[in-house]
Amino acid sequence: MPRGKTAIIVFSDGEENLDIEALKAREQMIAEQREIHFHTVTFADKKEGRTVLEEISRVSDGVSVVGGELASDEVALDRFVKDVFYYVEVLLDSDGDGVVDERDQCPNTPRGITVDARGCPPDSDGDGVPDYLDRCPGTPPGVAVDNSGCPFDSDGDGVADHLDQCPNTPKGATVNEVGCWSLEATTLYDSNSSYMKAEAYPLLDEVAIILEKNPEMKVEVQGHTDNKGTAEYNQWLSEKRAQRVKDYLVSKGIDPSRLEAKGYGLTQPVASNATVEGRAQNRRVELKRLR
Repeated sequence: MPRGKTAIIVFSDGEENLDIEALKAREQMIAEQREIHFHTVTFADKKEGRTVLEEISRVSDGVSVVGGELASDEVALDRFVKDVFYYVEVLLDSDGDGVVDERDQCPNTPRGITVDARGCPPDSDGDGVPDYLDRCPGTPPGVAVDNSGCPFDSDGDGVADHLDQCPNTPKGATVNEVGCWSLEATTLYDSNSSYMKAEAYPLLDEVAIILEKNPEMKVEVQGHTDNKGTAEYNQWLSEKRAQRVKDYLVSKGIDPSRLEAKGYGLTQPVASNATVEGRAQNRRVELKRLR
C-alpha cells in the first residue's frame, strides 16, 4: 500500500450507530480528506446492521465481509487480506511508449517510436527535432533548423545558411559548393585564354536574364584562377576574363554601371590546389551581389 493510503478495519454488528445517512456522510468526508479506506467485518444478526456496515465500506471504496466467513474459509480470508493490505496502483501511459505519464517528458509520442527513460524520442544531432522527424540528420551543433530538422537556406540556393559564403544569391543563379554564384572557367574559356568558348554564351545569357529580372541588383564580376603559373600572370588572366564577362553582359543590355569587373588571381581558392579537381573548382568566374 503506497504512502498516504490508510486502511481502517471496523469489527461491528452495525447496531447502536448514528443515523445511517449521517454516518455515511461522515465516513465519506473523512475518506476524501485523508485518503482513508474503511473495511468492515460484520457480525450483524440483522439485515439493517449488515446494511450499515456495507454502506460504510462502500462510500470509502473499502470492502465488507462477514466475520464468520473469515474464520471458516481460508480463501475468503486470503482475499480479504489482499483487498485490504495490497494496493495495485495503475499508472497511466497514454502514448504507450513504456514510460508512465507522470514521468513522461515527451507525451503523445507516436506509437512504435523508440524513447529514452524520459519518454522522449532520440535526437542524435541535438537540434531539437527527434530523429523520426529529422529529414537532415547530422546537423552540426548550434545550427538553427526548421521543423523538419534542416538548416535554413534563406536564399534558396541549395546551400544552407551556415555554409553559405554568398547569402542573398538571386533566384535561379547557379552556385558552387559554398553558395556563390559561379561559372567554371573551363566551361567559359580555353586553357590560358581569356576568349570565351561558344558554350559560354548560353550560360551568360542566363546570367543576363537574372540581372534583367532584378534591375536594382549590382554585381561584381570576379575572375579567379588556380595556382599554376606565376601570381602576376594569374592576376592578369583573371582580370581579362572578368572583363570579358562584363563586356558580354553589357552587350546583352545590362547597364555597365551595375557591373564591376575585378580579378583576384590565385588569392581566393575555394578548394585545394593539390588536386586536379580542386584546381578546376578554383578556375572560375563568380558574380558577387553588391546590392
